[in-house]
Amino acid sequence: MEALPLQGMRVVDFTQGVAGPIAAMQLADLGADVIKIEPRRGDWIRVVGRRVEREMSPTYVSCNRNKRGICLELKDPHGLEIAQALAREAEIVLESFRPGVMERFGLGYEQLREHRPGLIYASVTGYGREGPYVELPGSDSVIQAMGGIMSMNGENGGDPLRFGMFLVDVITGMTAYQGLLAALLAKGRTGKGQRVDVSLLDAILAFQAAPLSEYLMYGLLPERNGNVNSFVAPSGVFRTQDSFLMFTILGHQWSKGCEALELGPLEHDPRFATNAGRLQHRDELLAVVRERMQRHTTETWLRIMRGHDILCAPIHDYTQIVEDPQVLTNRMLDTLQHPVFGSLPLVRNPVRYSGMEPAYTPSPMLGEHTRQVLTDELGYSAAQVDALVAGGAVFELDAAADGVEVA
Repeated sequence: MEALPLQGMRVVDFTQGVAGPIAAMQLADLGADVIKIEPRRGDWIRVVGRRVEREMSPTYVSCNRNKRGICLELKDPHGLEIAQALAREAEIVLESFRPGVMERFGLGYEQLREHRPGLIYASVTGYGREGPYVELPGSDSVIQAMGGIMSMNGENGGDPLRFGMFLVDVITGMTAYQGLLAALLAKGRTGKGQRVDVSLLDAILAFQAAPLSEYLMYGLLPERNGNVNSFVAPSGVFRTQDSFLMFTILGHQWSKGCEALELGPLEHDPRFATNAGRLQHRDELLAVVRERMQRHTTETWLRIMRGHDILCAPIHDYTQIVEDPQVLTNRMLDTLQHPVFGSLPLVRNPVRYSGMEPAYTPSPMLGEHTRQVLTDELGYSAAQVDALVAGGAVFELDAAADGVEVA
């Protein structure tokens, strides 16, 4: 196997939450040496969730693997000096503060590029770097509401619904990662670094390009149709004899769909001759389809529809996902061994490479690598680190108490 493409590249990650850490983690998966810098209280996502042990929430664990973690107090001049020294030597810096915060610490893009002209600097914000909302706090839920995605999510005539996970954050994190790779490619051609800006608001608007374009072109607002597809009919989630099934019959599959669903004369009904017509008369069509779906079990319908090459799937929850034969074949779910927690879950990087294989290490505990980074990377003596810890400028994990072996 070849070496990972970002091996030896230094990345300093000032981000917290989900979006920024995901972007930095993707770089770490490709071999970058990512140093995560946290305040004494830690990344706020460490304690978010229904069950959290020792500031290692499942969400934190899911987006901070393959990093080294240090804990600095940036309001302390000694802690700030350490952060600045690490950032000045980095090839990539990521931050997710509101505009102006990093500049006040002497860690802004223009300030750092004076020391490293080739620096690539990524800022993940709620709304962007300028405009009327830049001082407002942004979060996944807030941007789901403001960014339009909730307006189309929910039942017909019902309330808007929030997606039940960090949808905007994950999309933004992957978008920032894409931007960083593009900046690295540009640097390979020109030798110049640059700033990469990604906002939660912009990322969720780009995610909605299809329905947003329909509105911009024709003035059609997205419908809140619950499990019914707004673009294709018949499509959606339907109750069977014993559970539920999702399926979509594409326009060119109308004849196949009619055969599979035993729709008989509806195949040649002029109301349903085109997808536009089927959408216009969707309620009448779906009334018939729902009656048909009650005739068989989900397993039977899957066999029938797959036999006709129709898009379909059962509705799986996580208990079924973790046992699904395709998920098991793809090896997306694995475990990592941690010296304190034992086995930790790992949702692997979804990209497969023929010539390289990412290695995985657990997400760091708070301050786990503080001493290691200060001594190995910045040349501090053990006595100097002891003094910084005693003065509150830095925090380190009590490795002996926690049984952590720090390499």
